[in-house]
Amino acid sequence: MNLKDVHVCHQCYAKFKPIFKHFKFENCHALAIYEYDDFIRSLIYQYKTNLDIALGPIFLERYLHLKYFYLGYKVALAPSHVSHDLERGFRPVEEMFKALGLPLIDPFEKTSPIKQVELNVEERKKVSKHIKLKKDINLKNQKILLVDDIMTTGSTLKAMVEILKEEKVKKIKILVVAKTMLNEK
Repeated sequence: MNLKDVHVCHQCYAKFKPIFKHFKFENCHALAIYEYDDFIRSLIYQYKTNLDIALGPIFLERYLHLKYFYLGYKVALAPSHVSHDLERGFRPVEEMFKALGLPLIDPFEKTSPIKQVELNVEERKKVSKHIKLKKDINLKNQKILLVDDIMTTGSTLKAMVEILKEEKVKKIKILVVAKTMLNEK
């Protein structure tokens, strides 16, 4: 899909409330574009569960200038299980972030078809045992931008950061579309 084909009315765009929240996570600089509020939650649900692939670019299309902050980085996608990708017919995180025009890489895999939305907080903290680096991936001395759609507990991102640190990457940054802001206000 070409961004020129995506059109959102002004009334709908007015509902988007970017926060550009900068924070540290696992000693990495991180940025969340939106708070994970009811509006963003409903859009991501429509996108991922109702398979509305046309929504993919709208989360970032007004902020394509972000790519200049991450020049020289490879964009590493948060993994979803292959069965979920096949069921949807697309990879949600990839569709969201390919609009940045940075090189996308897919170094991680989720080894079981768990859906974090169905897990409680304690179960989510154990998600790292389901994420691993794919075989024959060499990321040593590379600058990596980890991307994900939603950050609630941070378990997926934490697992990816730990793997990358073992791989001795040069630098890690994180960019998420939406983040829960519980206890942060």
